[in-house]
Amino acid sequence: MTYIFNARTGTPFSIYDCTNAFAKCVRLLQGGPIDRDGQGDTAQDPFTPNQFTYIDLTNQLSQAGSYADPLTGTNDFGPFPSNMTGRNAFRSPGYWNVDAGLYKNLALSERYSLQFRAEFYNLFNHANLFTNTSDVDISSTDKITAFKDGRRQIQLALKFIF
Repeated sequence: MTYIFNARTGTPFSIYDCTNAFAKCVRLLQGGPIDRDGQGDTAQDPFTPNQFTYIDLTNQLSQAGSYADPLTGTNDFGPFPSNMTGRNAFRSPGYWNVDAGLYKNLALSERYSLQFRAEFYNLFNHANLFTNTSDVDISSTDKITAFKDGRRQIQLALKFIF
């Protein structure tokens, strides 16, 4: 019997504001309290199965506004406001998984044998959340979404060894 245990913390990411962007987007201007690691109320989307609101940004849209340099009218050049969030200030959810394998060798003769293999992927059927960090622009969305994935898969096989 073999086991593979895989656990890791969430990866960091930044939220941007591309409202007045010409060439690049600035990071989010924090306008109120914000959940940085999604540990608050992760609410399920009522219209899409297995999709959750990981970080709610609705209070940031109304209070912070968007940054624009008074000289150029864009947000490409500083000096930037002090309430700008830091680089990689937010963290996606962690991940853990257990895979297992069960093997039984059966000797058919001196030269030939048969091996029965049962392999289990996501043995405990644990669902992990994955954030959609490709859409982290506050000018186009008011939430960071996360998707639930994690189905158990079982694979059975026979291996003839000669």
